[in-house]
Amino acid sequence: MRRLGVVVLASALLAGCGGGSEPAVETTPTDAAAPATTSAITTTIEAPTTTATEPDELVLRLYFLQDGQLAATSRRVVSTRAVGRAALAALADGPSAAERELGFTTACAADQLDAATLSITNGDAAIVPRLEGACGAQAGWTLLQFPTVSRVNGAARSDLEQRAPAILVDSPVPFQAVSSPLRVAGTANTFEATFEYDLLGGHGEKLAHHFVTATSGNGMRGTFDVTIPFDVGRAVEGELVVYESSAEDGSRINIRRTPLRLQPS
Repeated sequence: MRRLGVVVLASALLAGCGGGSEPAVETTPTDAAAPATTSAITTTIEAPTTTATEPDELVLRLYFLQDGQLAATSRRVVSTRAVGRAALAALADGPSAAERELGFTTACAADQLDAATLSITNGDAAIVPRLEGACGAQAGWTLLQFPTVSRVNGAARSDLEQRAPAILVDSPVPFQAVSSPLRVAGTANTFEATFEYDLLGGHGEKLAHHFVTATSGNGMRGTFDVTIPFDVGRAVEGELVVYESSAEDGSRINIRRTPLRLQPS
């Protein structure tokens, strides 16, 4: 994995999620006492972001592009206190071969991120040289997963939303092994804040279907966090499909597909 240059001002441990402990982000001691957040979206999706798997390993969320819009995935990295740097270094490596088959791409050139430096202080992350356009959105959303980061080069999450699809699933990520109940979390900006999901089994059979209502819509991005019970007798390759039904003709629009490994409970 490539190394990203970083200016480390200080380090502070982040609050744990789900009873575990989170790694530290490069930041000043003031952030440890009062982590900076700027919106309900930031605080709502903290839980499914960075989690510990083994003592020497972390799972970090990354944002690539799919059809030109942000798409979430994850990477296992060696445990480190400099999680911001680790996340951007993983972003520099680009999508995996399997992710590219799903249509994942990146607007970030590896040498762009290799040459950049990162500093985080008082909730503000600074990447120098500044990353613009879609690459800036990828890096921005990737860093904003951490509770002590509220802005990236002056931009909050709401400033980068033009690169997000109508329905953005943050969790689960592609190819993740999941068991019942499946937790699905992310953000959405849909008509009347609603959309639908299908959970499909190994032969395309529908294991679950329901409507989801996000915290806001109609031009304002909101969050969603739902659980989906399902039953499979053995491990199968499945798929989560989220979509909006057109108000004009009922056809499916804003479709996003996430392949999963469904495991019996």
